[in-house]
Amino acid sequence: MNNSGKVFYAPTAMKLFIDGSCTKNPGGQGGCAGMLQFSEDSRLKPKKIFSRGYKKPTDSTRMELTALLFSYKYIKDNPRLFKNKEVIIVTDLKHAEVHQRWNVYVSRQKGWRCGDGRPASNSDLWKQIISAKNSLKKFIDIKWLRGKSTPILKKVDALAKQAAQNPFYIDYGYTPGKIRKSKSLNKGRPVPCDSKSLVVKIYRKKPIGNEYKIWFDVYSKIKKYYEYQCYAFLKKDLGRLSTRKCYKLSIESTNDTYPIIDNLEELSECPES
Repeated sequence: MNNSGKVFYAPTAMKLFIDGSCTKNPGGQGGCAGMLQFSEDSRLKPKKIFSRGYKKPTDSTRMELTALLFSYKYIKDNPRLFKNKEVIIVTDLKHAEVHQRWNVYVSRQKGWRCGDGRPASNSDLWKQIISAKNSLKKFIDIKWLRGKSTPILKKVDALAKQAAQNPFYIDYGYTPGKIRKSKSLNKGRPVPCDSKSLVVKIYRKKPIGNEYKIWFDVYSKIKKYYEYQCYAFLKKDLGRLSTRKCYKLSIESTNDTYPIIDNLEELSECPES
């Protein structure tokens, strides 16, 4: 990949373009799809190789990972098609490329944790993906490409969305946790909680292994409103938290992506914005 984000492929490579979709993320219906683009020396046109719709609830990341899983299964089930060919899976899910290139995302030896120590979300799917990948007798490269940046990516995106509108399967591994509407005025991507003292209100919590990942609205005492969103992790045996209450929390010193809650103090009432 060059600095512009464009991916260059060997002319003889067979490419599997995959995507996942969710009608309402998280908790909606989901769909995943894959298309095969033959090598440039072939006159065959790209074709759909799988398309599956899932009843709610699920989320977009699980659908992306499910698409990755089924791409490995398709390669395994069609050995003659890929014999003596370079094979590349193209996805817009960066987790997949990180796992392929550095093998640090999750591993059995790490207790199904990320390279930075966080408990790995969707470990049920990662276990199947790693097993399917290891069952192949050839190297499969993974390339990240920005979603819908080429005609075939637009097509596979449409197939995934179409599958989500016609659900048949059930995502038994999905664990929704509890979700409430966020009160933050700035609803961007939640950042790791990094302050020693925060006044927060929980709007989502999700069990991951023996921990909870918790998303907070952070209250600004100066601005008098919930300013932004952040997340942190809490051991399950340290107490139960309610999405109806507010807390003062402190964060244990750790790396930038794995903030651990060191102390929680329940407030008698939530500050209003």
